[in-house]
Amino acid sequence: MTNKSCVIKPRDLSFFCQRVWQTGNDVAALSYVIAQKKTKLDPEQALLAGIVHSIGVLPLTLKLNTIQVLKDVPEIIAIAKKHLNLTRMGTEQIEPEDIILIAHQLNQLAEFGKENIPEQLIHSPAFKKLWQGWPTAIADLTTWHAEIQQMKFDMTG
Repeated sequence: MTNKSCVIKPRDLSFFCQRVWQTGNDVAALSYVIAQKKTKLDPEQALLAGIVHSIGVLPLTLKLNTIQVLKDVPEIIAIAKKHLNLTRMGTEQIEPEDIILIAHQLNQLAEFGKENIPEQLIHSPAFKKLWQGWPTAIADLTTWHAEIQQMKFDMTG
C-alpha cells in the first residue's frame, strides 16, 4: 500500500505522513498476528484497528473520513481512541482495544529482549490478559517474528 495522499506534499510533511503510515502498518501487523495467535477475535478487525489506531494524527492529511469502511465500522474509531491507556481495565475477556494497545506499545520498543523490559506494559491489565509475563511474551513474539514481518511486507509491498 502506498500513501498517495502524501505524494505531492512538501518534503517534511511527506516524511511525516510516511512515518505515521508505516507505524500504523507495523501496529496493524502486530495486532493481526497477536489476535490470530492469542485470541478468538477477528484478526482482520485487529488489522484494520491497528492501521487506524493513530487516526487523530492524520485526519486532514489522509482524509480518513472519506474511507467508507471506517464509516461502516464505528467501533474501529472507538478503539483508536483507547490505544494509549495502559491502565484501561475493560472486561475480563480480551478485546480489540487490548490488542491495539499491546501492539502499539510493542511497536515502540526497539527490540524484544530480556534486557529491554517495558515495565508499564507488562503490568497493564491488557498485557496480563495475553501473557503471564515478559518471558512468555518474548517467546511468542520471537516465534511469530516471520509472520509479523510477512504481514508488514504484504501491507507495504
